Amino acid sequence: TTTPGLHYHLPYPIETIKKVNITQERSINLGGQETREVGTNTFTETHMLTGDENIVDINLTIVWRVENAKDYVFNMQSPDQTVRVAAQSVLREIVGQSEMQPIITGDRGKVEEETKTELQKVLDDFGSGIVIVRVKLQKADPPKQVVDAFNEVQRAKADMERYKNEAEAYRNEVLPKA
Repeated sequence: TTTPGLHYHLPYPIETIKKVNITQERSINLGGQETREVGTNTFTETHMLTGDENIVDINLTIVWRVENAKDYVFNMQSPDQTVRVAAQSVLREIVGQSEMQPIITGDRGKVEEETKTELQKVLDDFGSGIVIVRVKLQKADPPKQVVDAFNEVQRAKADMERYKNEAEAYRNEVLPKA
């Protein structure tokens, strides 16, 4: 590492210069790039098993920047790949401890915040010199193959709740008369 000013360097085979832009924000999308076939089913890197044993399809964007150029250059061999793999690992852990319904409906902020915090801890343990700026959950849905079945289950739960409320109303009407 050098300080600002005039410096002399030996030619290429002996010395190289690598300048790192520490103000640039870089991003990685965890989407459906990698696919695997298991039997007749096709899975992508975004299919994850939740704590209640459901499969959820999640797309995530991670925005990061270099905080410490020395650590970034000397401690990391391929930073993009390291951030991608660490993010997948952390996200799978968090989704694996959560239930499907909150992830799909309203608790995305919690998943984003936990992912950001845990991912930053992992990258700090690596001595990466990277800081996570933000994590944005783009999509969290059941896999395409089971969307119809998932919607049917949701309708059945809504019907069950409606029938339960109707029964309660009937009970509240009949008991005083009896």
